[in-house]
Amino acid sequence: MLTLFIDVDVLNTKNHDKMAAPQTFSVVIATYNRARLLEECLGSLISQKYPNDRFEVIVVDDGSSDDTGDAVAAMKKGSPVSIRYLVQENQGPGLARNLGVSKATGKIIAFMDDDDTADENWLSDSLKHLDDERTILGGTTHIRREDDSLLSQYEAMNNEFQEAGKKSPKYVPTRNMFIRKKAFEELGGFRDLRTGEDMDLCFRGLSRGYRLIGAAGDCIIWEKSRANLKEFMKKYLTYGFNRVYLMRSHPQLTRFSLMSPGGIVLSAAPLAFMLFFSPLLAAILSVGYILAVLSFASRGYMHAKERSMPLPYFLSLDLLKKLMYLLGQSQCCIFKVKDPRMLFQGLIVG
Repeated sequence: MLTLFIDVDVLNTKNHDKMAAPQTFSVVIATYNRARLLEECLGSLISQKYPNDRFEVIVVDDGSSDDTGDAVAAMKKGSPVSIRYLVQENQGPGLARNLGVSKATGKIIAFMDDDDTADENWLSDSLKHLDDERTILGGTTHIRREDDSLLSQYEAMNNEFQEAGKKSPKYVPTRNMFIRKKAFEELGGFRDLRTGEDMDLCFRGLSRGYRLIGAAGDCIIWEKSRANLKEFMKKYLTYGFNRVYLMRSHPQLTRFSLMSPGGIVLSAAPLAFMLFFSPLLAAILSVGYILAVLSFASRGYMHAKERSMPLPYFLSLDLLKKLMYLLGQSQCCIFKVKDPRMLFQGLIVG
């Protein structure tokens, strides 16, 4: 598909020389209708404790309808850091990031999301971990709580459990990823997925001998919590939907886990079948499975240093998250790929 885009900075000739110089880093940010959050994101990059002339920021506007262009223009004024602005038709974050990388001058590509902010040592910390050119580096992500809502508390506590001991991650999310431009191009960039493109890239990298490493405690990004229940549910619904494609593309790298979303699918489908034959057995197995899931979720709760919400609320939100995952996977299997048999496979990274 032909990608139509505008390089706004090329239209401004007085900026051309500044942006043409080779850099160590190119920070690529895909954005869509988040002008206010993007301003905070760019502000954190301008405040980096790393030489301003050794990195650039490339913002790729994925067809926003708000005042993103004006917001970027305002941030560029007086900025000691080169900020470039590209605009394309809406095609999703993966293809937007590909466009940014294609125009990057830096040897190392650093990805972050438009609603996140970077620690002042984010870039400088990464250099300690990037000696090997065939490395995909994931930094440390903390949740930036906007309020004391139950959702904000849950995401902060759950993230603390997920980040623990992340020296050998299963994959590296694009909200905090470092990869050399040459390696990114060798792997073919991101595929056309609305979510899960980062996991897909990492799986392809692993199959070609790349290393995934986590900079535990370094390269810190602050992620904005989703205090809105609708956004929370939509996030995990979309994750479940798109991971079906990953399951089909990378079956050799999936694993069964009873506590994973795939494990839920594997358990739920036979239970639904057994309801027609043995309701009592189905009920017993359902209760047993829910207890197993709650037991696993309790580990995350107990791991948290600050248990700011009661355990029942934490477990309820964890079950809701897994339910949305299951619903997303079911929708994709039945209505998109039209292969309900995949519901029984349940082979997906948890």
